[in-house]
Amino acid sequence: MSDIAATVRVSAPERARPIPAFHFGLAVLMTIVVLLGFQPYYAGLLTGSLDAHPIIHVHAAVFTGWLVLLLAQTWLVYRRRVGVHQRLGRLGIYYGFAVLAFGTLSQRALR
Repeated sequence: MSDIAATVRVSAPERARPIPAFHFGLAVLMTIVVLLGFQPYYAGLLTGSLDAHPIIHVHAAVFTGWLVLLLAQTWLVYRRRVGVHQRLGRLGIYYGFAVLAFGTLSQRALR
């Protein structure tokens, strides 16, 4: 009688693939932490008692957009929409320059 043995090999990238749900969950957690951290400023904005340079408001909008982009990117990978994720990532490169620019401008406005 002869025995037949079969070996199933899984490629290294397949074995080492990170869990997309973890990354999406982490992005959600980071967004919640940021929103809670800036909650006093949002309250001042809602009551009209926040006295800030206009560039600070633009900075806040741009950085909020950055968080939305992070959530969108991780969600797209989680949903296995990698093509859309890659196209949006190209836009994210340019958006990153806006984040850098408005971060720098807001620091100068605070001096």
